[in-house]
Amino acid sequence: SSGINAEWPLRPGIYTTIPDVIIRLFPFNRGLFEDKVANFWCSLSLIIKIQNHVSTVTLVRLALFATLLAVLPSQFHLCRYPTPDRFILALTNSAMGFFLFSFHVHEKTILIPGVTTLLLFSESPVVVTWFQVISSFSMYPLLHKDGQSVMYLGSMGLYLVLALVVLRNRLLHQDRNFTHKLDWALRHVFVGSVLGCVLLHLGEMLIEPPIRYPYLFPTLNAAYSALHFGFFFCYFHYLQYTGLPELFRRRTKVE
Repeated sequence: SSGINAEWPLRPGIYTTIPDVIIRLFPFNRGLFEDKVANFWCSLSLIIKIQNHVSTVTLVRLALFATLLAVLPSQFHLCRYPTPDRFILALTNSAMGFFLFSFHVHEKTILIPGVTTLLLFSESPVVVTWFQVISSFSMYPLLHKDGQSVMYLGSMGLYLVLALVVLRNRLLHQDRNFTHKLDWALRHVFVGSVLGCVLLHLGEMLIEPPIRYPYLFPTLNAAYSALHFGFFFCYFHYLQYTGLPELFRRRTKVE
């Protein structure tokens, strides 16, 4: 084993694969986005197809600038006011900024902020649950393409039932003078949002898309999800900048 590892860098042709690895890591030749990903660039293409008007180099620079503009403010704020809670929110905001604005993002990249938001469940259960639902919903076209529709619908239904039971218990027994005030106000919006997901699923199952727009429902899915992700991006920034003194007051006193 050690001999194989020692000879590996000297194997013929190994260095010719390095450019391929770099291309896979930075797929600039594959366009600004692929398929129907629920980010800013795909949504913008519904209004103006910017990729048809500027060069790839300009698109790369534009995506880099937009990503840095979305990510750096929360990082600077964390450096200025470091706390464990702000660290979690900064992780979430960075991951969301990367997903929404970076170049050629894959649909599954939304799983990264999905993991970090779970760390905020105890403080913002409704919004975190809502985020997980929309994240899964945004990946439905990809799962459908891979033949995973039945498993998606089953797991989503089970998750919603369990989540609603947990949320009902938490919201009914919470201290109304502490956290979750925003969650409490958003609970009806959350239900309406989930109903919108259900209607889009039913529409895709029951309505044949026009021949002119064969990808109508995947596009609606991406736009609907991107609208939510934009809201979540702003919401978690709000928590980091202004919501923390109220939302985490009890935890800070205990610590």
